[in-house]
Amino acid sequence: MTDLLERVLSAATLRTVVRQRCCAGVSGFTISRLIASYVSAEAVLGFANNERSGRLPVELVPPHRRGAFLETLQRVPANRASNEIATLRP
Repeated sequence: MTDLLERVLSAATLRTVVRQRCCAGVSGFTISRLIASYVSAEAVLGFANNERSGRLPVELVPPHRRGAFLETLQRVPANRASNEIATLRP
């Protein structure tokens, strides 16, 4: 079931959930840290090498990790300190 779920989680779905969590009070910095924790180091470097600023695009979360990313994002309460994200990951 998890494999099926991860295959159908589009980038648009991820963006929608990220927007909902921002509206619920989760900080952009916290979401950025969470995205970075699910993206490969190579993708982070590629993003940084392009001298782009701001949050890593949620599209960089690989399909096989999207289900876990969304589960963790849903568990982040509003106003949670970003350094506490590591304790939420499975």
